[in-house]
Amino acid sequence: MVHEDEVSASSWTTLTGTAKVVFDSVGEGVLLYGPDGRLMDCNGSALEVLGIPKDQLLGTRIAALFPVVNEEGQVLDQAADPVSAALAEPGVEVERVIGLDLPEQGRRWFALGIRGLTDDAGATLGVVITCTEVTAERRAAAIVELYRHLQTKIHEVETEDELLQHLCDSLVEAAGYKLAWIGTASTHDDGLLEVLNRAGDVSYLDEVQISYRDALPIGQGPTGTALRTGVAQVYDDLPHNPNFSVWREAVTRHGFRSSISIPFGLGWRWAVLVICSDQAHGFDDQQANLLTEVAAEFGQALYRLRRVRRHEATGAAAFGLLGTLIERGDPARAGHHAAVAVLATTIAERLEVDPDSIRLIGQAAQVHELDDPTLLARAGFSWPIPEVAASYAEHLDGSGSPNRLTADQLDLPTRVIGVACAYDDAQRSHGGSTAAALQVVEAHAGTWWDPVVLKACREVTTG
Repeated sequence: MVHEDEVSASSWTTLTGTAKVVFDSVGEGVLLYGPDGRLMDCNGSALEVLGIPKDQLLGTRIAALFPVVNEEGQVLDQAADPVSAALAEPGVEVERVIGLDLPEQGRRWFALGIRGLTDDAGATLGVVITCTEVTAERRAAAIVELYRHLQTKIHEVETEDELLQHLCDSLVEAAGYKLAWIGTASTHDDGLLEVLNRAGDVSYLDEVQISYRDALPIGQGPTGTALRTGVAQVYDDLPHNPNFSVWREAVTRHGFRSSISIPFGLGWRWAVLVICSDQAHGFDDQQANLLTEVAAEFGQALYRLRRVRRHEATGAAAFGLLGTLIERGDPARAGHHAAVAVLATTIAERLEVDPDSIRLIGQAAQVHELDDPTLLARAGFSWPIPEVAASYAEHLDGSGSPNRLTADQLDLPTRVIGVACAYDDAQRSHGGSTAAALQVVEAHAGTWWDPVVLKACREVTTG
């Protein structure tokens, strides 16, 4: 612990007499470091954020207590930690995001405001840091990045194996997990799991055996349990988890510290998606729920692939799954793309549109809110799906977006999807009322929406 006499009298007076009065009164965490880089004091908010007793912090360098990492997850040495960097350039205000690997808590992320303090003569007094925890935001951002990565290539897959491999690749490349693999019960009578797809630190899978039979020690871990029970299993602190003792040496060697095993339907049999993290507590409830939903959606996509002819199924499954992934950013709109696709194709049938155009309308409707419609164009679709999907919000009078197209530039598929989307939005915002939704869209007949399409919409929704 650092005593006052270890710091110059002027430094201590300045820090405790001026800054301390301020930091005791603010809601965010504030930490004061002396010119030697050791913690002199901190407010109650900082202790609450860090979850560490004050007597363990005072007089220490933060990097000496816990591993400190940058936003890319690289461990910072003492010279590069935020306090040392601020002492090297006093008077410069810096904002940084760092991760701390806290005992029993795993990696937690903090947004820091950092400033080195000097006196009137320019002598270094210390460093003041404000900190706000952003762990939840970082984890949510990782999931969002995962969904974006899944969106980017989902339409390119042509086989079941490619679909499942894309999921594993995305979990490693976009979400930053150490290992992702999919397994199922072997067709041999040995009780072992067969690995179907893998990505990341895959050499681990060559070193271990995993069973789905609870009578075997190698079947009593999370993966075998998930496959037997149909319930996702989250294991923390793998190197010290007694239920992971069979694989302890291997997970320690590969740096795996937590895992989630998620069962999902794979046609007529069950499979399990296993994800390993280098964080001791890498999967909170929100992440576990979202990842479970992702696995279920991929299982459903495979089911659709097997239901119809291969070249048609790939497109149908990819469009449907892509529409579902788009909606992940707004749970209140779950099912919107599928609903718009059903209504749009029904309207097109009422208008006696040719079968090819109906098919186009249905597929474009399922991806009409894709952030980057050019992804579809780059995939080489022969139909004008990118153009139709990108124009659903255009209006006849040119007041729409994104290109303010006018009636003579809007083809029938675009007009149909525009009405179907507007109707579904209106119905959702009016408690599911058909009458209210029709009133909203028909108020713009002839200005925003095609009256002929609106008439067909009324006919099919009121039946």
